[in-house]
Amino acid sequence: MSEQDIEIDVSMTKPYEAGAIVLAHLALPNGTEEARGGLIFSLCNRALRAKYDLASSEAHSEQLLKPIYVFRAENQIGKDFRTFDRRLRDRLIAADMAIALLKEATGTLPATLPEGLRTLSLNELSAWAGRKLPESRKKGAGRDQGDIETRIWRESLPVIHFAVALANFTQTSDRQRQGKLHPVEMVLKPEFVKWLITYAEQLAEIIERTGIRGKKAKPLIRIRLVGEEPSNVPAQGTAKT
Repeated sequence: MSEQDIEIDVSMTKPYEAGAIVLAHLALPNGTEEARGGLIFSLCNRALRAKYDLASSEAHSEQLLKPIYVFRAENQIGKDFRTFDRRLRDRLIAADMAIALLKEATGTLPATLPEGLRTLSLNELSAWAGRKLPESRKKGAGRDQGDIETRIWRESLPVIHFAVALANFTQTSDRQRQGKLHPVEMVLKPEFVKWLITYAEQLAEIIERTGIRGKKAKPLIRIRLVGEEPSNVPAQGTAKT
């Protein structure tokens, strides 16, 4: 098994740990194991804090918890989440670009392109998608379309299938006015994690078949759950841009 193929044994992994592993790879697909591990620790810390309300009786009963999660330093958690927020925003920006390319490749692109987009070249897509960057990140190099293409698009390519899946969920929730799901909530919802993994795998097949990532892109990171019967998760359509 290559380092791009990841198996999560759910018989030996807490549900919130599985969610943290998926989100850490989504945020840091090209990061070191140490960086991803630290983010997993921080995500698990916040998930446990949210799960065990200190006012509840459950919080006062004995629990089998990993000390590395419980005693994670607050300053390090804050640093990890700031990085996570930036990287997650980058992935959703890249997902917007990928969705447009997927629609073109599959013949489902609307007759009229979204406002501000004249062609589907990477330069045009980078300028168009970069509108979602906060003002503080648009200064300096952030204004360079080539920089967006390198720093956001190419950095996202190993997990672009997960990014598109998450964008689909986010956009559907917005249209249905269900509100946004906080990353800690994602970690605490095993059914969401299963859906995200299953849908991302479906998208991976389409992405590889259409070749929208280019010939020199790194292999996609594939994640699957093992140790339990697979669930039947309905397929979802490609999100709208």
